[in-house]
Amino acid sequence: MTIATYLEVSDNLMGGELCISNDFTYLSDNITNEKILTGSFEKYSPVEGDILCFEGGKYYHWISQVLQGTRKSLLLNFWPKDIATYNSQ
Repeated sequence: MTIATYLEVSDNLMGGELCISNDFTYLSDNITNEKILTGSFEKYSPVEGDILCFEGGKYYHWISQVLQGTRKSLLLNFWPKDIATYNSQ
């Protein structure tokens, strides 16, 4: 599970959307950036103070290029115990 919190978004922001693939997961075979970008995906324009939750460990996701303005966010990832690796040193 991924939680994204938007801490600061300038009024003049162009780009910087969170994009999440509808068609491909990390388990898909033979995936290229071109296939992901030409496939179906959800696009969310950040709003300061918003909090989003999504399955970031399952679906391809990315941030579109920021063309103008600034965006600051904090992302937290929660991994299932069975795939998390712990160093006991």
